[in-house]
Amino acid sequence: MKAIVPVSDSVKSVIQDKCAFAQGGRGLKVTSDLQFEEWAKLVSELSRLQDAYQFMIGDLIAYGEAKYEPGRYMRAAEMTGRQFQTIHQWASACRSIPPERRRFNLKWTHYYEVAFYLTPEQQDRLLTDAENNGWAAPRLREEVNLCKAGYHDFDPESGDIAISTKVISKPVKPKRRKIHAGEVFGPKIGTKAMPFGPTNELGVVALFAILAEQLGFSIELVRVRFPDCLAKRKVGSKWEHCEIEFEFRSSDFDRHSHNPQECDLIVCWEHDWESCPIPVLALEDCFKK
Repeated sequence: MKAIVPVSDSVKSVIQDKCAFAQGGRGLKVTSDLQFEEWAKLVSELSRLQDAYQFMIGDLIAYGEAKYEPGRYMRAAEMTGRQFQTIHQWASACRSIPPERRRFNLKWTHYYEVAFYLTPEQQDRLLTDAENNGWAAPRLREEVNLCKAGYHDFDPESGDIAISTKVISKPVKPKRRKIHAGEVFGPKIGTKAMPFGPTNELGVVALFAILAEQLGFSIELVRVRFPDCLAKRKVGSKWEHCEIEFEFRSSDFDRHSHNPQECDLIVCWEHDWESCPIPVLALEDCFKK
């Protein structure tokens, strides 16, 4: 297993000898002639830096959690311009899958999909399958959902994942859980079925289901693979097929490495992606006066 390194020593040498960073780090200026091989290696390795960003910040925040006083997430969010929830998720994912268990050929989105609610053995097996089979993050997410739903049994001795044949003979009544004081609710939006706005992707799905008819949609199917929803959209007196991906923020579509050519519409709560290549329906706008 190769270690994840932002750039190799040879690329560092090329940058130092033949390039200079633009003011404020907003670009790279070539100061000496580059051979094609050098240029190609620069392009290849520097393109990975964006994906390495979450790993490096997440590892640093996880380190700070053990070493420094409380409040580190908020200060880190202020320094990076990221929201508290985002910084917390990066650190949690990095703690769940430390550097020695990461693969060089997988992206941040792969690790984020398996980071929560799975055992280390399940994580490693699914990451290995994703690497060997060339799975994109949405394909890996399908397998993760099957594991979470209990359809996969994992055998740590053989390393096999198989469809479960267990039958639950007697239903177990769940214990009533008290709502934690730290639960976060969205803004008041005034709908009877959902008085508070969503704070995550599942909340967006629920709110869209409530508003679909009012917005001119008829939901046909909601599924675990990309895109999330198959629907009909009313256009004049006719209906047209529409494939929808749900996200909390529109920029999550890009973070999840989805293909915009395979989706007709992003339904989200907050639209924060100005250069989004496909139409966006931001449910937040439905409640703005």
